[in-house]
Amino acid sequence: MDTPPEMSRFRTVVSIELAKAVTMNDFGLVIFSKIPGIGTDNLGSCSVIVIVSSKGAMLGHVAPRPDDSSEDDPYAGNNHVESFMDRMLSKYKKHRKALGDSSSLVICAIYKSSVALLEQQQIMERKLSDKGLSVDLTETYNVPTGNDHDDRGSVFVDATSGEIKVYVEGRVVRTITANPPLPNLNPPTATTSPLYASSRSTTSPSYSHVSPTAITSPLYASSRSTTSPSYSHVSPTAITSPVHQNVYHVANVSDSVSDVYQFSSVSDFVSDFVSDSVSDVYQFSSVSDFVSDFVSDVYQAIAVFNCFFSV
Repeated sequence: MDTPPEMSRFRTVVSIELAKAVTMNDFGLVIFSKIPGIGTDNLGSCSVIVIVSSKGAMLGHVAPRPDDSSEDDPYAGNNHVESFMDRMLSKYKKHRKALGDSSSLVICAIYKSSVALLEQQQIMERKLSDKGLSVDLTETYNVPTGNDHDDRGSVFVDATSGEIKVYVEGRVVRTITANPPLPNLNPPTATTSPLYASSRSTTSPSYSHVSPTAITSPLYASSRSTTSPSYSHVSPTAITSPVHQNVYHVANVSDSVSDVYQFSSVSDFVSDFVSDSVSDVYQFSSVSDFVSDFVSDVYQAIAVFNCFFSV
């Protein structure tokens, strides 16, 4: 009989519902007092962006090229990374107050002793720097990743011990003191739990951090449909179309429904929403641009309120 594989440190914590799993071409955000971990795995040649503070973390996992790109398009990969970073940092902007003072890491693949996708690394560094974040480029992983230990191809921000640790393939590359202090939850280091097989799935995100009651919400279920398309690879021309703008609202609503579980009450969410909206005005070059962004936020807020009152 085959021996079940051992889980990585990251998947072990996901299996006991103490961490959020981020899949390829997606990003997520956690506040450690609510969800004490976030990570990703199955890295082959992808890059990982981590924004971390003493209060929480944001993590993105971006592929070198969009799934449907033409091999004849030499700019598809760079355009994909540009679009991904814009969307990720738009979410960061809305939650930077909750995260507080943050810094960032970009973890890229190394092939034959060199960064495999140097231009994409430079795009990520530039985008993060433009937001005033310090950027650490020193942490990398080798491709092909191999399977000599369970943590290969994983990046994990773990606050379950009461101290925040950033792991790259099982190596602690950064340690941060939590503020406010967090409890030591003493998670297991490895296990052969039957949850492992399902947790390795790359076709559906893990939403183990959401309360069982919330999962029964019809709005939550529909907003988390795994059949919805990915918008990270939409061409610049398509982005200007009215149809795309409506679809993009749907994608953002999905993010907002997830975000709502970071707050303990409706009033906390409202306070954060208003604060973000007021500060947003300074990010735009014209009133019309601000109004357009604000209307988008209102649509998201309506969906979030529906979610609150349906659970």
